[in-house]
Amino acid sequence: MASRYVTLEDVAKKAGVSKTQVSFVVSQTNLNRVSADRQERIRRAIKQMNYRPHRAARQIQERATRNLGLLLGPAAPFAREHMEGVALIVDQVGYTASLLYLDAQADARSVRHKMPHWLEEICLDGFLIHGSVKLPPMVRQAIESMRMPVIWLNERLARDCVYVDEVMAGRLATERLLERGHRRIAFFNIAGAFEGREHHSHTDRREGYQQAMKAAGLTPRLIEQRVEYADRETFFRQQLDSPDRPTAVIELYDGVAAQIRLIAAQVGLPRPGQTDAFDILTFLPQQIGRDNPFQFELVLIPHRQLGEAAAHALLRRIARPDEPLAPVVIQPIPGWTSQ
Repeated sequence: MASRYVTLEDVAKKAGVSKTQVSFVVSQTNLNRVSADRQERIRRAIKQMNYRPHRAARQIQERATRNLGLLLGPAAPFAREHMEGVALIVDQVGYTASLLYLDAQADARSVRHKMPHWLEEICLDGFLIHGSVKLPPMVRQAIESMRMPVIWLNERLARDCVYVDEVMAGRLATERLLERGHRRIAFFNIAGAFEGREHHSHTDRREGYQQAMKAAGLTPRLIEQRVEYADRETFFRQQLDSPDRPTAVIELYDGVAAQIRLIAAQVGLPRPGQTDAFDILTFLPQQIGRDNPFQFELVLIPHRQLGEAAAHALLRRIARPDEPLAPVVIQPIPGWTSQ
């Protein structure tokens, strides 16, 4: 005889109760309408028969799909770490997640066209929007008009968002270099993460740097301009091979920081561990910060934790769809290298 799923009717028959009473015990609702003795018989029958609620039927009954969407754009820094954090929480609570994509040319009309597909065919209870998705105001309004629970991941907004305290990251970076004895500390940003829009991590780290420098009675040295890859060697040589050169640099991107380290060695600046070392501080995800062959000073950004917090925030938003959520702010972590 072919095996089949155990049903509510099977459990009810074995326990000698009605199907409705079994449903109450399984869903943990209206238990006052089922005697303690019958509840015990039902639970015993469920265990003996290895009954598992049918997920699709439960979703129909609850009008919930237990499926979350993660919306990414064409440039999504640290998306892997964010997705790992989201996936961890989704798996723990018995949800699934769907990866969605919005290209750089998205407008309000295209979002309105895609949204019904996301809601009705993919069947989402809510979704996370990655901070890399460049949405103009009219597109954001189109999403909000759908009345779908949304959390913005790695985006600093007034509500319904999860982000890292990047002002603190900038302060930690600068204070570390000040502790190392540096006074001519430059803040470099020559690459930019998102074309056409500066992410809050850039502006906030700059703000934290300026706060720390001014608190120490020093003048900030901001070196911010777009420098193409082919021109960077010449640019860095001009910055580092001068009498008034910075003795330490804060650079937003580890790849650019590596270029600076190589040019610094070529112009003869002292390496970490040497007297009057030229220090470079950059920012890395927490889980890869241990791999540091260039001996950078580091501030670690907990991107996986950011994904976990975003998933938790979205689940809370789904549970209470009419209550906006205050921003969830994750703290950066000092990850110093030099002793």
